[in-house]
Amino acid sequence: MDLNSMLYGVRAVAPRTWAISDHGMDVFYYASGENKGLLIDCGFGFGDLTALARGLDDKPIQLALTHGHPDHADGAWQFREAFLERADKPVLRGYCSVERRRAMAANEPFRKDPDVLKLFELGFDDRRWANSPLPPLTFVDPGYTFDLGGRVLEVIRLAGHTPGSIGLLDRANRLLFSGDAVHSGQIWLQLPESSNLADFRAMLVGLAPYRADFDRLLWGHSQDPAPAGLIDDLIAGVEDLLAGRRKGEPHSWGEGEGLLIDFGSSSLLYR
Repeated sequence: MDLNSMLYGVRAVAPRTWAISDHGMDVFYYASGENKGLLIDCGFGFGDLTALARGLDDKPIQLALTHGHPDHADGAWQFREAFLERADKPVLRGYCSVERRRAMAANEPFRKDPDVLKLFELGFDDRRWANSPLPPLTFVDPGYTFDLGGRVLEVIRLAGHTPGSIGLLDRANRLLFSGDAVHSGQIWLQLPESSNLADFRAMLVGLAPYRADFDRLLWGHSQDPAPAGLIDDLIAGVEDLLAGRRKGEPHSWGEGEGLLIDFGSSSLLYR
């Protein structure tokens, strides 16, 4: 077994579209066109991401980040350029800096974790991972398109989980790559950089012009697509919270407390 084989589980989820599990910590995607390939997020970047994509096709690769959290963007150091919404620049710089990666690499519990020890055995270069700078950023706004050749992905605003969270709309395949912004798991709005409930609702309602263009959400922590209809459940649930008809229960999440509520098709952790 090599390092990539241990780290990455690859599953085809649509034509020329692969969901890649990053050792169970997150999921990112590779979308291929006739001329280019687009990596949508890149996980922690412990493995060789170029080799991973090359195992799927031989197209030139671009990297688009749905947001700047480390489980989705730490691997950006392996690329010459990364596309990001401008509002998430502070998020990326804060969570994925060389200083933060160095601190993680020096952390004794991290270094002694059995899975990490196995990574070292298979060739994980923690010094290179920790000390390589992030690439130059190209900022994208809603409406920006990635033309892969016979396949166009459009940037959609999904601010909430982070201020610059984006989705990538693939009309031809009726998909929305939604990162951590909208999905069928536990959506996090309890972070300092997350929006309030009213702004989150406004973002969800603002998706109305695009709703006829996608049926499935390809999101950041499962290889199983989520149905687009859960957006309606989220809107109704958040409106109940704002009106005081419902309230979440206190919930601990590692770095603090939040309020957790279950909407059936998804749940929400908020402050």
